[in-house]
Amino acid sequence: MPAKDNSDREAFKDEYIRMQGDRTEKFPQGFRNPENYNIRNSPGREYMKQDNDPRLKRIDPDNGN
Repeated sequence: MPAKDNSDREAFKDEYIRMQGDRTEKFPQGFRNPENYNIRNSPGREYMKQDNDPRLKRIDPDNGN
């Protein structure tokens, strides 16, 4: 089911973007911020790297290479 795989992959990317919106000075990795309930990082970051997604550079400029 390629369509489902693709939408799951995109959903993880969207999740990573949302979690990075929770970054603060104290929690530079947004998923660690207690305001969000994630206890681990989303696989979306790795998917974005694998897909050379240009959004990664905007939301994670230090590690988006």
